[in-house]
Amino acid sequence: GFDTRAYRIPEMKKAKVFEVDHPATQTVKLKRLKKVIDPLPDNVTYTPIDFVSQTIYERLSVNGYNELDKTLFIWQGVTPYLTSEGVASTLFFIANHSGSGSTVIFDYL
Repeated sequence: GFDTRAYRIPEMKKAKVFEVDHPATQTVKLKRLKKVIDPLPDNVTYTPIDFVSQTIYERLSVNGYNELDKTLFIWQGVTPYLTSEGVASTLFFIANHSGSGSTVIFDYL
């Protein structure tokens, strides 16, 4: 969505960040970001996904995600829009394709 952690928290510049969002939302966000941040940070990879027809595994894999790395997943404001299968497959991905010590923070309705 329109989260700005990657841009407002100085320590985030040291991390590889994947902005995973619906393509329509990501298009609007990028348009707005480019008006206030030029150039966009090199450490952020924009990863559009349609959770109905694509998997997080395929989208992150083609964008340079390394499943051996310790990862913090921040998954907020998404689950209400997904099917139970979409939620389950994303949690399965996190459990089975992230390095030792990885964590997920999420809200769930």
